[in-house]
Amino acid sequence: AEQLLQAKTRYRNRVMQILGDLYLKRNAPDQARAIYEQVLAERELAWGRMGMGRAALAEGQLDEAISHFQTLIESNPDYIEAYDALADAYQRKGNGKRAQEVIQQAIEISPLAILRQKQLADIAATNQDMETAAQAWRSTVKLSDNSIHDSPDNYLGLGRTLSELSDGDTSSEGKQLAEEALKALKDMGRRFKDDETATTRKQLVAARIYAGQNRMNDSHKALESIRDQLDTDTLTPEEALDYARTLYTQGDSGAGQRVLNQLADRYSDDPAIMKAIEELMDEPVSFRKKNQARALNKDGIKAFESGELGQAADAFKQALTLVPQHPALNLNLVQVLLKNAEQQGKTSDPALLQRCERCLDQLGHLPPQHKQYKRYQFLMKKVADLKAGSNA
Repeated sequence: AEQLLQAKTRYRNRVMQILGDLYLKRNAPDQARAIYEQVLAERELAWGRMGMGRAALAEGQLDEAISHFQTLIESNPDYIEAYDALADAYQRKGNGKRAQEVIQQAIEISPLAILRQKQLADIAATNQDMETAAQAWRSTVKLSDNSIHDSPDNYLGLGRTLSELSDGDTSSEGKQLAEEALKALKDMGRRFKDDETATTRKQLVAARIYAGQNRMNDSHKALESIRDQLDTDTLTPEEALDYARTLYTQGDSGAGQRVLNQLADRYSDDPAIMKAIEELMDEPVSFRKKNQARALNKDGIKAFESGELGQAADAFKQALTLVPQHPALNLNLVQVLLKNAEQQGKTSDPALLQRCERCLDQLGHLPPQHKQYKRYQFLMKKVADLKAGSNA
């Protein structure tokens, strides 16, 4: 391609486009950028603007990449790849809600794209927008039927999401969602009957659906039917996470924590898996309770920063009724109570330190790999020192 450019070919633009792509594939974004800058200096071309965005993305220049993709979408609203790249940039920046909005815009233009529907389902679930996730999974299952994209993951994704939506909801609507979830799993079992791994995962999700509808006998039967396949030393990370989730839903939090701790020991050097373990360990509850607890945590932090220690403590205590073993929430409450004790000095209420100890006792399961572990150790020592000082 470089030789053709030097020879001044009449296909110069096409050669430059190919060359830019090749530089990006070879992880040479600076050289790709030089090509695209040269193109755009002469005139605005969609592929040149797209290339500039991709080069910026490869260099980690997220704001610049977002600007290029937005410019391209404004001038070429049907340039669908720009939406995908823009969503990717927002996700890398940690703005999942904006990424979801962009993917939804792309789906309005191209609603039959299976992989984009699947991407929307994943992003929406991460954003705790389970209604959107469920609808995207429904579309994914329908569109992938009899195609190369048909996969157990599609049915499992729908089943998991509907399980979240129906969890604890025994109204007619909740029961309907649970039945839809069970039907999706039944369809998966019929289509992939020779896939043993899919069968194991199907039963794990089914057990959660039953538990969420308070059908505990059915839940335990579903789990018992695959007990022989549940060797925590050999389960894949996704299977182990599903297993732990199911144990939590059945009320066996101790067993759920043990599964996660074993998984953490096996994958301590894998950041993505460790993040998933921590998220489940911190919030082993339905998405509705997660959202309530997160909102209360934000209120507590805001009150603490404003010096309103009483309001902060109340918010953290309320959040802990939803997720009693949440590390950050327990440690946030400990920090507030310690601040209160420090302000009161020698006249501080002994009950403050006792409550701190109860919060710390909730975190005895915390593995050393957890991001809150060092903070846990620091506050545990601080409480112990204060207690020793008050007893002196």
